[in-house]
Amino acid sequence: IDDNDNLIGLIISIENITKELRIKNTFKRYVSESIVNQIIDDKLDLGMGGSLKHVTVLFADIRGFTAMSEKLIPSKIVELLNNYYTDMIEIIFKNNGTLDKIVGDELMVVFGVPVKLKNTSNHAVKTAVEMQKKLNEFNKKSSLAISIGIGINSGEVISGNIGSVVRSDYTVIGDNVNIAARLCSRAKGSEILISENTFELINKDFKIKKMLDFAAKGKEKKVKNWKVIY
Repeated sequence: IDDNDNLIGLIISIENITKELRIKNTFKRYVSESIVNQIIDDKLDLGMGGSLKHVTVLFADIRGFTAMSEKLIPSKIVELLNNYYTDMIEIIFKNNGTLDKIVGDELMVVFGVPVKLKNTSNHAVKTAVEMQKKLNEFNKKSSLAISIGIGINSGEVISGNIGSVVRSDYTVIGDNVNIAARLCSRAKGSEILISENTFELINKDFKIKKMLDFAAKGKEKKVKNWKVIY
């Protein structure tokens, strides 16, 4: 409509709402483009609900981040995190990991869903080692050095779109996720701790050191764990 309210034309807007695009929009935040294409080829069902899957879960958390952030202006914190996440997520995607979520200074990564992987434990430990080594390089260039603790566990979880009809996320839940989180909390800066389940499945090429069992919230038995030497 022009200035005199005369009709002078029309606009046609077309939106692609095909299933393939919905899948791409759902998973492009979590996995590499090559995995998204595999998901489309396999015609993954994106309905609500979940299914039982055997996976390996990795948590990585920046040590002393709260105290660190109190000393920096917000823009510097955001810049630091963005640069850190860029490097870490590149490694995760390269090793076919799924970025489940970012919570503040913590990363949650899953191996084995939505696309199956052979020996997810190996993929997870390899990713953790590469993350720690990359962080050493990162710190040499950064004005502020950071360290991360990593926890890894393997086992069955519930995997799928979980949430409400209005808002849902593709994620995994279950006791084996909690164990990975406990191991991450236990790990010191620059450490990689793995569970007994993961230890039994990884290649013996990795150098491993047995650590003391520890009590974890909600667990009757102490958690057996090993440290990956890299």
